[in-house]
Amino acid sequence: MQRSDSVYLRYCGKGHVRFSLPMELCTNRVPDFIEKGLYKQDGVYRVVLFKKDRKLSIRYDDTVCSYNDLCLRLNEIIEQIPDEAFQESPAHPPTLPARGTGVADRWANFKKNRLTPIKNEFERKILHLLTGNRFINKRLSDFEDKTADLVNEKIENIETKVINVLNEFVLLYLIKLHWDVITNNLMKAPLKNINNWLVIFYLMYLYSRSKE
Repeated sequence: MQRSDSVYLRYCGKGHVRFSLPMELCTNRVPDFIEKGLYKQDGVYRVVLFKKDRKLSIRYDDTVCSYNDLCLRLNEIIEQIPDEAFQESPAHPPTLPARGTGVADRWANFKKNRLTPIKNEFERKILHLLTGNRFINKRLSDFEDKTADLVNEKIENIETKVINVLNEFVLLYLIKLHWDVITNNLMKAPLKNINNWLVIFYLMYLYSRSKE
């Protein structure tokens, strides 16, 4: 029986998959071996293995790497895990703090041994919450859609205002250009130039409609 036979698909979406792993693939140095191997696959840009939950989350660019390619790569990695990775790492003897260490050294040791693990665990839980909760994923998707709609609406409003301003300039320019003709010819003989007046009234009608 192959090791990959105990791996089950939990979720499959566009560019994101999650697998359920057996306990043996979540202990000792095996998770590091799996994560490093997956990062070598073209298109894979984030890999997170949750040891306690026995879950493997993979995000990838589906235009570069297909789902089948990803599954084949994962199966190949699992079957190539060396036996040494399943063995527990040898415990290192605790190092005694040097005598006479200052406050800065003690703070650095406290930050490294106490604060950093807490920070890493907090980040892992937050990442697990964001990637594994359908409600949050749906809310984020809805927020992205609403933001895109709002941006498109703002762009359309700006385009409309720009077009209206340009229409104003064009109208003023045409009035200035033909002002002498209107005052000297058309207004003195309106019936004789009825066709020109009809053109003017039609253009004014189109202009008023564009303002609605």
